[in-house]
Amino acid sequence: MHENINANINFSYITFLRSPLDRIISEYHYLRSSPRGYPLFDREIYEKKMPLDEFVRNGLSVSVDNLMVRAVSGVGCEGIGTAFHTAKSVSKKKWKGISEEDLKLAKVNIGKYYNFVGITELFDESMLLLREKLGWKNISYKRSNIGDKKREIPNSLKEEIIDLNKWDYKLYEYCKEQFVKECDNYDVENKLDDFRKKNQHPPLLRKLSNRIYSLAKSSIRSLMINKPNKH
Repeated sequence: MHENINANINFSYITFLRSPLDRIISEYHYLRSSPRGYPLFDREIYEKKMPLDEFVRNGLSVSVDNLMVRAVSGVGCEGIGTAFHTAKSVSKKKWKGISEEDLKLAKVNIGKYYNFVGITELFDESMLLLREKLGWKNISYKRSNIGDKKREIPNSLKEEIIDLNKWDYKLYEYCKEQFVKECDNYDVENKLDDFRKKNQHPPLLRKLSNRIYSLAKSSIRSLMINKPNKH
């Protein structure tokens, strides 16, 4: 994306990384939860209730094969976001394999273009570090779209997913190590309790803005439903 931005514009990326195993399992259940309006996707994942092992192995989605390295390095990511949307029939896609060189490029890009890399499993620490690095006065969040954490899968399938995403795991561990160092530099641990207490009782302004957004969305939906037909 940055290659299409005017060279005179100052920019940097921020992103979050998640444990590859947890990310893939979460994505699978998200895709299984309801149809998204893509015929092939709906038929294969939602209507046929495709099992997780088949989702991992059948090659319909590049997201099960080192997605994070692909996205950060820009290598072999042509299929990201399009696997379900554009396919005309069910067939195994031969994605470009990811190598150690691609991992190295991802690390270079992290150092060169990314101002912040958060860790999903350390979300509070990540939000606090983001606030400190960007110099924001306040930052808070609201938990939503929380999945069921009780899902269990066979150890053999876990090992298969981990092996398939070995480069993602190396990038994840590398970024997590850098993240911990940055947290130490910004004294995040000593600020964490105070951040969590304040996040439980967000400012009135945020509550008000959420209320306004909900009312506006309801009004728009009502207008769409009651819009008179033109003759």
